[in-house]
Amino acid sequence: MQRNVDLNQSLKHKVNGMVIIGFVLAFLFPLAGLIVSMNGLGVVNRTNEPGRRLAIAGIVVSTVMILLSFLLIPLILRTADQMHLESRDRTRQTNVDLLQSELSDYYQTNDHYPSSLEAVQEQFPAYLFDHPDFNLEYDYQAIPEGCQECSGYTLGIDLESGSAYGVQSPEQ
Repeated sequence: MQRNVDLNQSLKHKVNGMVIIGFVLAFLFPLAGLIVSMNGLGVVNRTNEPGRRLAIAGIVVSTVMILLSFLLIPLILRTADQMHLESRDRTRQTNVDLLQSELSDYYQTNDHYPSSLEAVQEQFPAYLFDHPDFNLEYDYQAIPEGCQECSGYTLGIDLESGSAYGVQSPEQ
């Protein structure tokens, strides 16, 4: 008989399970934690079970986590977008540098530069002209203007950041 009384006394002091689940969810899934904690608070208020403070803590933590989400998610998305833009600009700059190397090789073989990139596009690696994620439009100017066997060039590309990147033939 004594054993049953102790068990009943021990059950009286246990915190409502919904309140505990709500508090844990507050950290992992704040919206679910808020809903479960609010329901748990309602239950402990009606039944006078222990756990009122834990339910309120779950509501507070959930609310803070939700507010932080609204502040941090746009910041994270902006940062990711900026990093992607910078990566695309670095790819453009690298492609200009690689194209300059190809043009130097062309000069070594032919003793002149091409009059246009279109004239030699088939001889150069395709990835320099065709990128799956963005457009590669180079500004190539042969020197002197209108030449067929050119002595120099300028080569540039507009970057998404708003600036431009360019190189010129070493012989200038």
